[in-house]
Amino acid sequence: MSSKYIAIVDDELDIVDLFKEALEMKGYYVSAFTNPLLALNHILKDPTRYSLIISDFRMPEMNGDELVTKLLETNIKVILMSAYHDIECDPNFHFINKPITIPQLLQIVKDITSSS
Repeated sequence: MSSKYIAIVDDELDIVDLFKEALEMKGYYVSAFTNPLLALNHILKDPTRYSLIISDFRMPEMNGDELVTKLLETNIKVILMSAYHDIECDPNFHFINKPITIPQLLQIVKDITSSS
């Protein structure tokens, strides 16, 4: 597993594109998805590739909590994010509130991937 491989999952294309660009500028390799089912299928093909998944909590078809619960056995670190502040999620996951600035996101990702 490389600490440089990250998957981003959010149903908002603007967020996916913004986060992907910012992370790639810092040297990360990013796979970006707006569909959580496609993301799950892709990640499960080679789960050892990814060190981190950044996922929105509320999405159509499958929410972020369901997505990462299906990936628990992979040992991939997880950041769940939401604009809703009343979210309860597994304490093993990192949680951030939207909106988040790019510098904040980059620092959180650096901290999490550095501790791999």
